[in-house]
Amino acid sequence: MKKILIIAYYFPPNPEIGGVRATKFARYLPDYNWKPYVLTVDTSDVSNADISRLKEIEGIPITRTNTWPTVLDILVTLKKKLGFNQTKESHHTSTFKVAQTSDSLPLQTTRPAILRILDSIFESPDRHIGWFFPALIAGYKIIKKENIDVILTSSPPPTTGLIGLALSLLTGKKLITDLRDPLILHERKSPDRRTFLSDKMESCFENALYKRSYRVVSATARHSNHLKEQFQLLPSEKFVTIWNGYDSSDFAHIQKHEKNIEQFTISYLGSFYNARSPKTFLQALSSLIKEKAIPRDKISINFIGDVFSTEGKPTQEIVSENQLENCVTLIKRMPYKQALEMMSKADALLLIAPDSMNYYAVPAKTFEYLHVNTNILCLTGDSATAELLMKLKCGTLANPYEIDDIKKGILTMYNNWVKSDSQHETQSVDISEYERKRQTEILSTLISD
Repeated sequence: MKKILIIAYYFPPNPEIGGVRATKFARYLPDYNWKPYVLTVDTSDVSNADISRLKEIEGIPITRTNTWPTVLDILVTLKKKLGFNQTKESHHTSTFKVAQTSDSLPLQTTRPAILRILDSIFESPDRHIGWFFPALIAGYKIIKKENIDVILTSSPPPTTGLIGLALSLLTGKKLITDLRDPLILHERKSPDRRTFLSDKMESCFENALYKRSYRVVSATARHSNHLKEQFQLLPSEKFVTIWNGYDSSDFAHIQKHEKNIEQFTISYLGSFYNARSPKTFLQALSSLIKEKAIPRDKISINFIGDVFSTEGKPTQEIVSENQLENCVTLIKRMPYKQALEMMSKADALLLIAPDSMNYYAVPAKTFEYLHVNTNILCLTGDSATAELLMKLKCGTLANPYEIDDIKKGILTMYNNWVKSDSQHETQSVDISEYERKRQTEILSTLISD
């Protein structure tokens, strides 16, 4: 049996959705004659750890390492000891905010130049760079001791790719770079976190990473095609697609639910951040209720996960502004299997995939949505998500910035629910090609070439 080292910053019991893809690869690779070893960060201080997700990877060797403080961590600590007010938290808050900027725009910022330079240089390619040396040391030991054949990295964060690149150069092992989402490098960072030098550093890193990689795996065909166009000096066959997906075994415990004739329930599972906000959805729903198109007591909305703030303010405040206190429930993050149960109970599912964030990426939960219920209201524009749903001919698409468009989508789903005899009376869609095990088989073929 050949051996593969999977390097993933997010991995169970860390509850982040970013850890699911690497977990499923680790779970199913042994079925294709590959023994996985996992290198990840220590999770002893992770809040909301989901211990239940460790069950599916029992027996897989997992090495967890600490992270070292970055140069900026040290400077911030010294600053606090000297009595200054700036905190580490305020320093890190906006490191990964998506900015509406491009490489052609000047780096305009009102932030002091010295702070911008420190941020951009000492936390490049991202603020997780403190994991680089501990992971490099541990990864090198694993490769030598276990005679690893292939290194696979799961990114973002970009630091994971940097670790894989360094280990591949040091050991000569084949490198597979797996991109769950596009790398969040300079073109998507706030100007406050960028300098000309850091832009050049990150461009060099990305070029070196893709050049060294035997294959660069993207989670959508749109992203793979973009990379082929962007890096035309590299062989096009280097860039391949392995979609995200769903694992039908995760749903084995879920019972079929009868239709709730009292209320039409729409559920959203995930997080609110950046442009992924429920604001226009709530405005549209409020308008429909005021117009008496939907009775207030006939609709229920569940927001589940990291959903308690959005657009810099409490979500409950936006709910109140739209007079929807009796319709909307905010539910904190829950264990993965429990979240799938909540997903299956809904009459419809809300997916927010603004094109500014999801032009090349499809939210991982999309495939789990599709497995349990094709009644999906997707707020999106020109995005990989829209492309997927149109290909499968399912779901209702609405422009996330057009209230009337969203109203039409909500009302269509509500009226279909009123007329239906069962909870999930939707068209049958074959999504078996997106089974996690099948996707892992594709990976095993790719790394065995």
